[in-house]
Amino acid sequence: MSESRNPENVVSSFEQPLSAMERLTLHMPNANVVLAARIRRVITQGEIERALPALRDRHPLLAVRVELGDRSRAFFSASGVDLPEVAELGGGEMTQAVAQELRQAFSWERGPLMRLRLIPEEGHTVLLVCAHHAICDGLSLFFVLRDLVEWVELGRFMSPDPIAVAIQDSAPIPHSSWGERIGLRLMSKRWRRSGTAFSSSNTEELHERFWSEHSIHMHMEQLARDETEAFIAACRDQSITVGTALTVACLKAQTARQSNSTIGGITQVTVSFRNRLHPPATEALGFYATRVRVPFEFDEGRTVWQNASSFGTALSNHLSDETVFSIRRLERLDPGLIDALAFAGGGLCDDRLAKRLVHRMGTDRVISGLRLANLGRPPQPEANSAEILDAVFGPFVATPRSEKYIAAATIGGRLHLSMSHDEATLPTPEAQSFFHDAIQEIRRMSA
Repeated sequence: MSESRNPENVVSSFEQPLSAMERLTLHMPNANVVLAARIRRVITQGEIERALPALRDRHPLLAVRVELGDRSRAFFSASGVDLPEVAELGGGEMTQAVAQELRQAFSWERGPLMRLRLIPEEGHTVLLVCAHHAICDGLSLFFVLRDLVEWVELGRFMSPDPIAVAIQDSAPIPHSSWGERIGLRLMSKRWRRSGTAFSSSNTEELHERFWSEHSIHMHMEQLARDETEAFIAACRDQSITVGTALTVACLKAQTARQSNSTIGGITQVTVSFRNRLHPPATEALGFYATRVRVPFEFDEGRTVWQNASSFGTALSNHLSDETVFSIRRLERLDPGLIDALAFAGGGLCDDRLAKRLVHRMGTDRVISGLRLANLGRPPQPEANSAEILDAVFGPFVATPRSEKYIAAATIGGRLHLSMSHDEATLPTPEAQSFFHDAIQEIRRMSA
């Protein structure tokens, strides 16, 4: 474990308000996000810890807690928060370590909301970056990983300093009808009259209950460089994005393996909105992504590329600012009622209003067969340090509202694919068969 921190490891100047989207994750028991990397040399705990002060200066959300202010409004604060803990886990499988990190709760009251884990291997190191979803998305964890590798190898960062943009100040709130605004205002007044509030001990209780009922399993695969190049070239020839092609390969496997599924007709796609913010979030650590639901049934009477074209059209119809920022409408709700949604979804809040909102949002049940997040080709470390980054898998998440969570990233010219699933929803043998079929379909598309 890390040695005790000393005073210079603590800063106190950074504050940033939580948006409703970030607040929505605050109490969730499945809020952890993990990115796993294999490094082509042994990196020590001391090297990581020495890099953290500079990394925190670059990414302030690296070491924050959440404070509640007047009328239950919340903000991130760096006051009195230590640097993230670094620990060496010893031997063991990467998937087992990821599963443990998904289960281990963060304290939003104390912070920090990130930690790093090292697993030494013969001549290599597995590095896990784990953070609470309120401060991150999968892409921003890669930026943290990249910057950490650069600092360890070069003693400096090669890209311009990112800006920690507050969603509260830089993202639009979609228009609501007069009736909806009145309804949200009345719901908030009713909630405030109830006087209900949730504490960190309530969060702990929800966490324990969730993880007594759920078990997350992971699967990983990577394509060789020539396979990756062929797949990307095939997508280019067909005028299909890589993310769309990956999604449809998974949908074909899902149709073949789970033809009787009642949830296969809805696919969730993770969408980054960094460039839609004013100013843009660039390469900052933060929660700058959302998901959109795309109704789509794979048509076995058409080729996979024809299906990909149709899916791409369906997805584009859900990428307006109105849809991407739809969750921002929750800003019109009382913050305490937003907190209640996690507890109502987890069975620890019987308030009828909260339960009705949870059902309307679909967070009380499995709503999709597949969710896919494609990090694409994120900016790589500087050439002198890029060669030590051997593989990156994830992000890994616990997603009880999606049967299967697929993540992809192209690192070092190779496509890395991972899958997370809940054993309570999808047994491991079925998940393995699906993942195998999806990988094989991707390889066929590359031929």
